[in-house]
Amino acid sequence: LAVCLYVCMSVSVYMSVCMSLSVSVWQNGCKNPNLPVQQPAKLMERHEIFVGDFDDAKDVDHLRLLGVGCVVNLCPEKLYHDDYWQVPCSLAYARIHQLILPADDSDCFNIVALADLAFDFMESSLRSGQGVLVHCWAGCNRSVAVAIAFLVCRRKVPLTIAVRSTMTTRGEVLTNRSFRRQLVQMCLERDLALV
Repeated sequence: LAVCLYVCMSVSVYMSVCMSLSVSVWQNGCKNPNLPVQQPAKLMERHEIFVGDFDDAKDVDHLRLLGVGCVVNLCPEKLYHDDYWQVPCSLAYARIHQLILPADDSDCFNIVALADLAFDFMESSLRSGQGVLVHCWAGCNRSVAVAIAFLVCRRKVPLTIAVRSTMTTRGEVLTNRSFRRQLVQMCLERDLALV
């Protein structure tokens, strides 16, 4: 147990240090125009998995250009917002499949259990040669945690490599410490690589 706690703390500290060195997606309530790459962010070169915010999901033409064939929406409560109520219809019209799963960006929410629900949907799209966009409101916590969990569980990418790659393309992510802890705990419980 002591070793597990030490590993969990070490990886969490590593991720915190990395985050402090990266650029933030959002600055003063506005999307940062100086992000390292065009958004939504492709997490790793060999995998067609993108992470973004609701504005990225709304840009159906850009999703088509990226080859995105399915969207995982983790913030359905925002569909009532004036700018986003039409997004599901626009995606359906473009023949982009959707999975809508409610997730809270809170310390008590089990993001790993929710991620498990999305894996088969994501895998199906990737096997058909289409990319996947996972998004939440800001594209920093919920969507990143689900996408990283997929990379770690289904593609066997070590956790720290998946986090570092995501931060390179998306900037500051996983500010929710509980989500970081849950990802480390998932790796330990499922015998998945941390580094």
